Amino acid sequence: VAADGSVYFSDPYWGHFFVDPGEPQVRLEDRELPFQGLFRAAPDGNVTLLADDFGFPNGLAISPDGATLYVDDSDVGHIRAFDLFADGAVGNSRVFAEIGPPETGHVDGMKIDREGNLYCTGPGGVWVLDPSGTRLGRIRLPDSPSNLAWGEPDWRALFVTCRDSVFRVRLGIPGIPV
Repeated sequence: VAADGSVYFSDPYWGHFFVDPGEPQVRLEDRELPFQGLFRAAPDGNVTLLADDFGFPNGLAISPDGATLYVDDSDVGHIRAFDLFADGAVGNSRVFAEIGPPETGHVDGMKIDREGNLYCTGPGGVWVLDPSGTRLGRIRLPDSPSNLAWGEPDWRALFVTCRDSVFRVRLGIPGIPV
């Protein structure tokens, strides 16, 4: 959610899940759009398509100064950055960071701390990147992480969800409450 109340969201292809007896694969049906997009819902309720060239847009985060929108693409294992303009539009799409091939885990949930560092769940744990996209480190976990959230009164606890567990990591920099 941006400072002006706009809600930015992705619409990856989920459709409806179907499991056929005797079939080893789950099928996705009822795709409503021929693309997977990045959208903005303005405070007045108007929804605008901002980008439609993702493989599988997933997690989103906005920089503390509101100038950059980050969107990860689970299909290709990278995070894209967009300049975020005062009117809610985006521009200057670029690859912010390459996390890793999707075969080893998918980029998924993202959060930002107060210094603008980006935390992204992905292959092998939570990747920590500075505002320029330089890797600061990785919080390794015994399971594949999917999402994360800031918590506790000082916002220095990062809660990370995995398939069947939740981990709590105390950090030196507070997160941004959402």
